Amino acid sequence: MKNALAWGHMTPSLFAKLMNEVAPAKAVATHFVELEPPEFLSEVRKNLNPGIELIAATEGMVLNIV
Repeated sequence: MKNALAWGHMTPSLFAKLMNEVAPAKAVATHFVELEPPEFLSEVRKNLNPGIELIAATEGMVLNIV
């Protein structure tokens, strides 16, 4: 995560902060920096409002938005 900001990416804590401010029902993380998706989600979850569903995007994933 040391290079995240230099590379123009969000750290897990910044992602959580933004999602907490916006307060969506679902937050989909689509681009991971130096962590694998499960690790990224684990770090985000530490700071994310528990009412926000957190999902890691995968190749070919389709979300139905209603």
